[in-house]
Amino acid sequence: MKFFIINSFRTMVYVAYIAIIVGGIGLGIYQQGNWSADVLNLGGGLAQVADVLLFSLAGWIIASLICGLIVTLLDLRDDVKGRLPAARRGIHRAATTDPRRTEKPGSAVESTD
Repeated sequence: MKFFIINSFRTMVYVAYIAIIVGGIGLGIYQQGNWSADVLNLGGGLAQVADVLLFSLAGWIIASLICGLIVTLLDLRDDVKGRLPAARRGIHRAATTDPRRTEKPGSAVESTD
């Protein structure tokens, strides 16, 4: 079940990535060249093409930043969850199985070599 949940988060991120890019393309088509005509002083079909290209590029950049950050945070979470128990076991094992230690585990006195 845990595996399914983790992979479903990743799948949602991939779907969101595509949806944001498609949203940028849709916004560029919806503008019908008005944004490029106002801001870039372009006219006609060139303004429409510029709108679609600029909003597509903006959608791609925004999707990469948002979804990349989410994937990075998911990887960090998985990495911490994987290392933390191992680190706890390693500290406990070193304290109890080190043959050079002459005192009881958890005491403040270190062994001398």
